[in-house]
Amino acid sequence: MEEGPPIKISELSARLEVRDYLEMQRSAMFVRWMELRETLLLLDEMIARTAEQPASASRRWVELADRSRGLSSLREAWVDRWNFDALSERWDQPEGGRTMHLPSAAEHERVLEAAAARLSPQPGEAGLDAGTGDGAFAAKLARPGVAMTGMDQSRSMLRRCRERVPGIETRYGNLLAVPCLDGRFDFIATSFALHHLTPEQQPLALAELTRVLKSRGRIALVDWMDGEGTAEGEGYATRNEPGEAFPSAEGLSAWFRAQGFAADSERLTASGIHLVLAFR
Repeated sequence: MEEGPPIKISELSARLEVRDYLEMQRSAMFVRWMELRETLLLLDEMIARTAEQPASASRRWVELADRSRGLSSLREAWVDRWNFDALSERWDQPEGGRTMHLPSAAEHERVLEAAAARLSPQPGEAGLDAGTGDGAFAAKLARPGVAMTGMDQSRSMLRRCRERVPGIETRYGNLLAVPCLDGRFDFIATSFALHHLTPEQQPLALAELTRVLKSRGRIALVDWMDGEGTAEGEGYATRNEPGEAFPSAEGLSAWFRAQGFAADSERLTASGIHLVLAFR
């Protein structure tokens, strides 16, 4: 088969710009769809409660409306304080972006290998790496026969992900509004992303991951965590910057158990990196 003419740099750049624009539009439309979906669910709940308890209908409407506004406010409050689009340009340089947001290369490799082994992707499954960055975790999970999707709020990092993991499907979005339909994935992974959310935003992120998980799926969370036995001065505590909040490993496990999962946590390193694994 004859190869076509080489693609000019200017043409490739134009294609990337079009793709970025379409991804951004899709993400914005998905957020709007989610808001409409939540409004419909709110109305359904209100209708049901009105039939059951007419006298308290007005009070319940106010409570449900406040809850809906609260979710929208949490989503809108998140901003990329770290400018990952700019960081991606110097991601692999000494003292570059990765050194600010990830453990050492060797430790990073070890914890992702351990988490991927525990998650154990199988042929025929669909997986999501939420907050994929340059696709390091997705690359560990993209085994033969596994359909991987990588999601990130940085367009530049998504480009890096596509270069690193050929064939991966990418989606522009963040953990507070995962741009995927309900029940799509057999397994979901996220690494060193959850601590970029506030304590108020983290439960919404967990709910979003649960929403796009299949009924018998599994979730793996890898991050520095304020888990039992993690002492000050071992590395993780000095990383807490404005806009960051290290989750509790036991708190995450408890949240999943309350949603009907079997969940447990494991401390992977002395620096406070934990794995929380939840099965439904």
